[in-house]
Amino acid sequence: MLIYILARYFHFFAVFGVIATLVIENIAIKPSITQEDAINLAKVNIVFNVSSILTFLVGFTLWLWIGKPSDFYTENPLFVTKIIIFTFILVAGLVTTVFFRSHRNRISEIIAVPPIIIFFLRLQLALFVMVMILAFFVARGVGLGY
Repeated sequence: MLIYILARYFHFFAVFGVIATLVIENIAIKPSITQEDAINLAKVNIVFNVSSILTFLVGFTLWLWIGKPSDFYTENPLFVTKIIIFTFILVAGLVTTVFFRSHRNRISEIIAVPPIIIFFLRLQLALFVMVMILAFFVARGVGLGY
């Protein structure tokens, strides 16, 4: 029981890390940023990546080994939708990570940010809000056929 509680809290804090970094990145990103902004956004993006991986790993552990039976989640179409959306968030995060990493050591005062990077950051935030709403419903059994 203690392991279940600790895993849930760890999962919650990892999710909080993801949402916090997405909010920071969305506030800080502009069509053009300075070198200092690029360095700082690269650091925030590292925290996003670590938080995302922890969210996935602890969530996967909760799904298959700790807590409710795995069928409770696996048979729920809302859960499957949540996993698909979260996977898309991770893939979209790769695009922003490549951009931030490639520009953190660039020697130019102003860096132009392609509109697709801003779009992906906004999309990630919106989709993550959807994931949290779906998680709320899944935890309460909404979507199950019984």
